[in-house]
Amino acid sequence: IAKHHTGTHVLNHALRAVIGEGVDQKGSLVEPNRLRFDFSLNRPVEVAEMEKVEAIMRQQIAAKYPVFSKTVPLAQAKEITGLRAVFGEVYPDPVRVVSVGTAVEELIEKKEGKAGMEYSVEFCGGTHIENSQEIQDFVILSEEGISKGVRRLVCVTGALAIESLGAAEDLHHRVQRAKDLKGKELDAELSALLNTVLNANPPLPLTTKRNWMKHIEDLKLEVVKQEKEKSKALLEVAKTAGKALCAGVTAPTVFVANELEGDSKAVDQCAKTISETVPSLAFLLLSSGSNGVCAVASVPDALTAKLDAKAWLSA
Repeated sequence: IAKHHTGTHVLNHALRAVIGEGVDQKGSLVEPNRLRFDFSLNRPVEVAEMEKVEAIMRQQIAAKYPVFSKTVPLAQAKEITGLRAVFGEVYPDPVRVVSVGTAVEELIEKKEGKAGMEYSVEFCGGTHIENSQEIQDFVILSEEGISKGVRRLVCVTGALAIESLGAAEDLHHRVQRAKDLKGKELDAELSALLNTVLNANPPLPLTTKRNWMKHIEDLKLEVVKQEKEKSKALLEVAKTAGKALCAGVTAPTVFVANELEGDSKAVDQCAKTISETVPSLAFLLLSSGSNGVCAVASVPDALTAKLDAKAWLSA
């Protein structure tokens, strides 16, 4: 709990650094497996802002800042530039000040200095770690509005954050491998990846989730585009194949056009071309490929007494 508690303090500092002075704490919850932080903001936090917040958190962790605390007179503490407090909260006198990175005595001595803006400094009576490096790592898992003008972040630190980042790395490798796939295989893998993004366990960092969801959706759109282009090209192949297959043919015939890959639209186009080229010709057109097997039978009216298209297909 101490790890997450100190994490909320540093998070409060990071949010102010990224979003601005208008960000004020509205509540928090510290548990062994997560921290929850509510703050004032009348819009969603953007992905780029969350990435900056996480970067500041990791910088503060890597800096190995000692965590200081000291009980001082309330009036004296309130003079510290940059000190954070919950609006409307009634604090005792004297009050305990917790600072991550610089001694409380120094903050009081240089109360008008910039140190209070450069480090996390808050009123707090709770339990904390001794050094910022004990946080280990930090990940934002979710961001949402909980009431008008109030947003909520749910985050993890320590081993839970490291597991989340590991899951993000695994997802990255899967997406890179998916780029080597084509057609239906790629489409199926992208659907599986999207399911992983939404339901990953351990949960993914929110920044990873949002960035990869967009990337995966873009790849899915590219698959659709490629399929449309392929279908269009197959229709042209079908027209050419139809004319070539029926050239010089007058008797009922079975044609095979596997170059159409079993695509139903392409096979229909090929059959149409044959019928338009030789209207009197009865034929059965077959095609197999990645799309399965497709068959089309065509019998002119003049030959229906001798040939049954349905029977031909079921033979």
